[in-house]
Amino acid sequence: CCSVDAGNGEMVEECGLVTVGDVCIAPDKNTMALDEYRYINSSQTIREARLNPAADIIFLVDESRSMRQEHAWLEDISIGLDRTLQSEGIGSGFLKNLFCLVGFAHPPNINGRVIRMEDGEVMGDAEEFNKARTKIAQDGITEDMYAAMMTGFEQCELRPGMACQVIGITDEGRTNLIPEGYDDMKRKLSERGCILNVGVNEKMQSSHMSPAAVALGVSSNNDSAIEREGGNFEIVRGKGVPQAISGHGTTHEDYVKLAFENGGAAWDLNELRKGDNTALAFTKAFIDLKVREISRQTCQLCHCVSSPSPTCRAGCLGEPPFVDATGPNNVTMGGSVSITCVPVGGVPIPELEFKSSDGGPPPPNSAVKDGLDSITIRVDNVLEKFCVDCVGSNLEGEHTDSHCVEVLSEPPQVSIFGSNDGEPVLQGTSVSISCVPLSGIPAPAARFGEMPVGARVEVVDFPGVQFTVDRAASDFCVNCTGSNLVGLTTETLCIDVISPPDVLISGGDARVPRGETITLVCAPVSGEPTPTVSWVGNLPPGARVSRQSPGGPVTIVIPRVDEAFCVDCQGVNQAGQITKSKCIDVQSEPPVVDVQRVGAADGDSVPKGGSITLRCEPVSGVPDPTLSWERLPPGSQPGTDGDSITVTVRNLQRDFCVACVGRSLAGVGRDVECVNVTEPPQVEITGSNNGGPVVSGSSVAITCQPTAGIPNPAVSFTSSLPDNARTEQLRDSVVLTVDAATADFCVDCTGQNTAGSTTESLCINVITPPVVMIGGGETPVPKGEALTLLCVPLSGDPAPTVSWVGDLPPGAVASRGGDPGSATTLIIPSVDQAFCVECRGVNEAGQHTETKCVEVQSIPPQVNITGSNKGLPVNEGADVDLFCVPLAGFPAPRLVWDRSTLPPASTPRSTVDGRIGISLSNLQNDVCIHCEGTNSGGTHRDTECITVLRQCPHPRGGTALYSGQSVRNYTTIAGPTLFNLPASAVIAFVVDESGSMAKEHRWLAEGGNIAQTLESNLRARGVGSRNPNQYGLVGFGHPEANDPSRQGGGVLQDCGTAEQVQTSFKDLKQDGRLEDGYSAIYVALSQLSCISNINRRRASGEKVACQVILVTDEGRDGISTWEKESILQELRRRECVLNVVVWEQMRGRRQPGASWEKALGWASNGQAVLAGAGDRYSIVADGEPMPMTGTENTHIKYVELASATGGAAWDLAMLRTERFRQSFTNGFIEVKVQEIQRQ
Repeated sequence: CCSVDAGNGEMVEECGLVTVGDVCIAPDKNTMALDEYRYINSSQTIREARLNPAADIIFLVDESRSMRQEHAWLEDISIGLDRTLQSEGIGSGFLKNLFCLVGFAHPPNINGRVIRMEDGEVMGDAEEFNKARTKIAQDGITEDMYAAMMTGFEQCELRPGMACQVIGITDEGRTNLIPEGYDDMKRKLSERGCILNVGVNEKMQSSHMSPAAVALGVSSNNDSAIEREGGNFEIVRGKGVPQAISGHGTTHEDYVKLAFENGGAAWDLNELRKGDNTALAFTKAFIDLKVREISRQTCQLCHCVSSPSPTCRAGCLGEPPFVDATGPNNVTMGGSVSITCVPVGGVPIPELEFKSSDGGPPPPNSAVKDGLDSITIRVDNVLEKFCVDCVGSNLEGEHTDSHCVEVLSEPPQVSIFGSNDGEPVLQGTSVSISCVPLSGIPAPAARFGEMPVGARVEVVDFPGVQFTVDRAASDFCVNCTGSNLVGLTTETLCIDVISPPDVLISGGDARVPRGETITLVCAPVSGEPTPTVSWVGNLPPGARVSRQSPGGPVTIVIPRVDEAFCVDCQGVNQAGQITKSKCIDVQSEPPVVDVQRVGAADGDSVPKGGSITLRCEPVSGVPDPTLSWERLPPGSQPGTDGDSITVTVRNLQRDFCVACVGRSLAGVGRDVECVNVTEPPQVEITGSNNGGPVVSGSSVAITCQPTAGIPNPAVSFTSSLPDNARTEQLRDSVVLTVDAATADFCVDCTGQNTAGSTTESLCINVITPPVVMIGGGETPVPKGEALTLLCVPLSGDPAPTVSWVGDLPPGAVASRGGDPGSATTLIIPSVDQAFCVECRGVNEAGQHTETKCVEVQSIPPQVNITGSNKGLPVNEGADVDLFCVPLAGFPAPRLVWDRSTLPPASTPRSTVDGRIGISLSNLQNDVCIHCEGTNSGGTHRDTECITVLRQCPHPRGGTALYSGQSVRNYTTIAGPTLFNLPASAVIAFVVDESGSMAKEHRWLAEGGNIAQTLESNLRARGVGSRNPNQYGLVGFGHPEANDPSRQGGGVLQDCGTAEQVQTSFKDLKQDGRLEDGYSAIYVALSQLSCISNINRRRASGEKVACQVILVTDEGRDGISTWEKESILQELRRRECVLNVVVWEQMRGRRQPGASWEKALGWASNGQAVLAGAGDRYSIVADGEPMPMTGTENTHIKYVELASATGGAAWDLAMLRTERFRQSFTNGFIEVKVQEIQRQ
């Protein structure tokens, strides 16, 4: 027994094993070594041991000529199979995989022969097998694979306990050469523990798609191998089917079925023979399946339980489960459905279980039934879609296949119809109604709602219901309802029951007076539907027929009956018609009367307050009528005149109408007279300003309306209207609106009627609010200076009165003119402190107050010593002219030279334009002179030191003294002495990358060739001749997407040669948005290696000048937190001089008192560079910047910063002007070289 660590420190015995040397082996398979163990948990130890670590493989090969391609394929399959098995640990130990080659059909050994290896053995490894393969013959005549299999079992030396595989390859069916048959071969394979695979002439299919796909091979569990693109394959579970009728001879019955029943597989040689990728996929799939089969043969599980006593059992390792859930895909709602779960693959056979899709129990109304090798779930009364999972599990894992069932359902549809076919039913007759389902899933049931009285239900031979009403009495409606599990629907049918018509003629006596008007009405009395009535036949003359509403009574009016007549009225409906008559006889004539005016014509109007008399006379009538007045106005005086009557109306105030009525037995006669009363119009015009003035720009509404007049007069505006005016007509008035009144205006309002017209006028006074301004006194004001302020009314109607309001500064005197509209003056004799004053203008339209604040300024002085030799050494005996220039100060500072420091041969000059000068003659020694500027703000002092270069003591060689120091290696030339000092320069270009900078980019890169030109000039002056000059380039403003900080500045060229930076100028972008020169300058100072380490170089004794050149056409955008003082400290800490090429004008003059000229640039020592003819330039001592000409904050942020470092500022506009560009470039280079020489 082997002692094995149980994992908890205790040793337990491995059951059924013995120890041989250092290896545990099984006693019944004494050649098999246990190579590996696997612990599952502490309570139960399951060890996986490879008990069969190698395989014996017998190839049965048909030696017919038609098998040439398969003979060559044996090399690929043997070598590939052995390598793959070894990669899986099979045959990779001390036991190797061995092959045995049996050929058959080759005479005289047609029953089969073992083709031996080179060493005479019947078994050999893959390499030995491949060499033996070349001995296969190709003259076979009769093929019996069964005979070859018997030969292999008898002569191939199979090792006990090895995995055994038999691979038969032939394109013919079996010819029986031995008596052994199918059952004998099946038993032999089982006894040897061998699995049979056959490569034969029979087609295979995979039914996983429609139409079925061609399969390379099919296994015993119906797995199929199908070709995929690029010589690959795919295993489709449970869908493989061999095509038996396609096999050659008895191929299917003798070979394919035997392989399937034995647990092996069958392969279609026709796919192998296609070659190329198909043959490659065939080989890969064949090896894959072989390895799977052999792996199952060589693996067992040994289960050992350590307590209370070791017990073990062994069994074959299986394969993961594969299940298939099948059943109908849909079911009628409320119906039943069954789904079957079948194991398609898995060793051991998996246990089956149904679950719902969410992992819970199966759906309701379901029951599971176990079958022989499957389970079935039945679900009843299915109302909605459901899915179930078929789960198969064994020791190798778990597999799930889902199946979903859709529910077929459809809402019900019904039809209801009657035996009357939609026609009305005559009252008293019968009618039948049917209710029939048309559609619905499940099939709906049909039923009637409430049925009419007397209805009887009948049995019918169609899928519906029916009832009959034997004697329909009135209209009725009935509902037909269809219902199923989905829902219900209702249709309604209404039956119209009709009856014959009857009519009645009413109105008009049988005898009427002649000439009388009569009205007759014919109305329906009964009938369903309601009958339509009409007069028929001949009607009396002048008769008028009318109907109040469709289907209602019909009326006939005879205005004058002169003779007897009869009329007929007819009623009609769907049930029939009826006609009735009425006759009228003539008896008398109704009266006629007439009203006339006395002393006046008909239609004349009467003035208001006047009077009128009317007379009424009878015209005709039988019998004679009696006359009377009706609707008399108040104050009327009626009277009689024979057969006539009169009435007089006095003091008329309004229109009126009176009626004269004549009455008799024949009827009533009437005549009406109307009298019109008139009055001249009166109007009123008013404004929304209520008579006051209107502020300019505001709106005003003017209303024109009548105040009297009969008839009511019409009103309108009849004068020309102002601008921005619009009118609106109301019921009895008109409104004029001026939206923004700007000037005085008048309008006329006119009223007019039949009695005349009248006009009224209204004028509007438009006023404007005042606006005042305080003039005079530019701020800030120097302390102690007198100041006069003037407050002036700029506008306002009426003219505003202006005055100073609030507290005035001490000593201030205010005065004002006497008239409104005049200005007021404020005089402050001495401004000693800041103050604010207010001036107010007032008129009817309002008031306006203007405030002015005055600051007091006293500016300390700032002076600067300038000259053509400023900062440069001079030769012994030279003459030097210097100027002391006031740079700032208010009041203007007083300038003086400190005479205590002046050399003997010095001559101060008189003051010119606020400056003083001095001439130093025949200088022999170094000297420092001082200039002081003084005003009320303080004193400022500037010092200029001049180094005097002594002549070399020897014309050639030797040692020279330079400012008291020993200097080696000098050369004497015609004029000054040039010393070859170990000095160099570092120059950083900091360039704006905006789109507007295209010209400057070209100037740097091409037009000016700046870097290389500067380098050649520096080398000519001895700078960089020993230690090379270094150049760098920083761009800023470019919005780099991958580096947001790039906008604040990015290094485009670290320190290199002039040629390198000259090339890098072409890399500058032109899409900058925000430009912060301070941020970019700091990038140059901190990220360019030759500047960041400059002080270390200087500490080692090296002389290094530092120059930063900023080029931009914009003021500073403060996207960083740098301030001018902080960036100045960074420049000074590295002793760097800043030059700026910016958008600001400079000026200079060639001598004192001369006219100012635009300058190319200005230096901090007061010098200016002026353009000359062609490419020439001049450096003059008198120059200054012009701050107000710069863009935004250019002067404060950039020009002042450059001046503070001792640098210069250059006008970008001059560079952009073609005729100045070369002069600009030459002057720029010269000033740069001088600055670097000074450093």
